[in-house]
Amino acid sequence: MNQTALMHFLSGAYPSIWLPDHFPVGKITRLSEPNRTDKSLYVYAHADGSGGGGDWRTGETFYVAGSGPKLTRSEVQTRQALAQREAAAQKAALQWRYDKAAARNEAILSQSSPVQEGDLAHRYLLSRGVGNGLRHLGDVLLFHPHLAYYENRELVDYFPALIAKVTNQAGDLIALHRTYLGREHGKAKVSTPKMLTSGSSAVVGCGIRLHRPRPLGGLMTIAVAEGVETALAVSRLHQVPTVATISATFLKKYAWDEGVKRILIYADNDASGVGSEAAAHLALRAHQAGLKTSIHMPEETGTDWADVLARKLGIE
Repeated sequence: MNQTALMHFLSGAYPSIWLPDHFPVGKITRLSEPNRTDKSLYVYAHADGSGGGGDWRTGETFYVAGSGPKLTRSEVQTRQALAQREAAAQKAALQWRYDKAAARNEAILSQSSPVQEGDLAHRYLLSRGVGNGLRHLGDVLLFHPHLAYYENRELVDYFPALIAKVTNQAGDLIALHRTYLGREHGKAKVSTPKMLTSGSSAVVGCGIRLHRPRPLGGLMTIAVAEGVETALAVSRLHQVPTVATISATFLKKYAWDEGVKRILIYADNDASGVGSEAAAHLALRAHQAGLKTSIHMPEETGTDWADVLARKLGIE
């Protein structure tokens, strides 16, 4: 069962299917409606083939009878009510997680300040060749002097950190990207120096908007790359406004700002091909939406545009 079939369900056309063939029994499966990323659709299945689902966003629901005895209208209504209660509980739990994440992110922001010349975050960016001209970025990039670092939910230590705001199309703060720094230079010597906080809403589609789109060649243009350092390197090398999408997975699903007519995709040249595959996926989505697109990738396998800039500047 695919999303199209599910949407037929929600519109009232309930085809006869065996739900356990398509969804795990006893669990609620979340799905995204076509052209959306918030996974507002849900489906659940029982062992007898019955089940149902709906759309949290619109409140629509459906129910499918199983292979057992024919249910009475009252029994169907009872199961539908149960499904609605299950969906409401799931929605409430999700909102609780979102609210908790929002509070944590605001706490980090309250202890951070815009990157200033000479602080550890600025020195780290200078070491990557992208520390100049940060003033025009506003407060997208911040410095936290003493941020807690956890592994497996256990506090390991505190480190200075470069904080980047992750926002949605509307400009709302959704999450924070953290780069833990060494107390003298470089990244902290920890297993995962770069981490994303939990989001106050769905993070898929969001990005670190280092610059706003601007007209280039007569078209409102934005360039996208994966990491913060890579996106800043692209801006310096090619004089284009950039957004960092954090990862190849998020680049693939990036939701561009309204009014953008061209996307320049600066992909990582991973040996695995993950970067190029993500770039191709985004390019196809943008093309289908009527945007102009182009993909740019370093020639050497295993490099990104931050590596290209580093070599150009003679940075080890």
